[in-house]
Amino acid sequence: MSNAGELITLRGATDGLALTGTFTLTADILQAAITSLRIPRGGLLKIWGYRISGAKVAVDVNFKKTLAGSNVPVETSAFDPAVDGLHHIEKRRPNVIRSLGGEEAVSFSWTQSVAALSYFDVDVEIVSQA
Repeated sequence: MSNAGELITLRGATDGLALTGTFTLTADILQAAITSLRIPRGGLLKIWGYRISGAKVAVDVNFKKTLAGSNVPVETSAFDPAVDGLHHIEKRRPNVIRSLGGEEAVSFSWTQSVAALSYFDVDVEIVSQA
């Protein structure tokens, strides 16, 4: 059983037009942008930290038991700054989301009271324990 994982920084932005949406995320190791991150069967997804800059935005962490399933909030308003600017949250103990069947996925949605550009980074670790 391996506890070492791959640490990835995912980056996304609001579109500046809508009040709500799901982040489209990119990273240097991804071949294409993603809207959800699938967790390997028997593995873990650890969320270690968030960074946000730009306009005020509330970020929710969502869990799906299947890619086609509906979102179940894991952490509502995981990131909800009161003012515009740069904000940084690091977790000494990460949020851990487990996968039993290999179909589970995590996405990050956003809500704003006034549509504006905000930029979002999240540090995740994918641990395969199979």
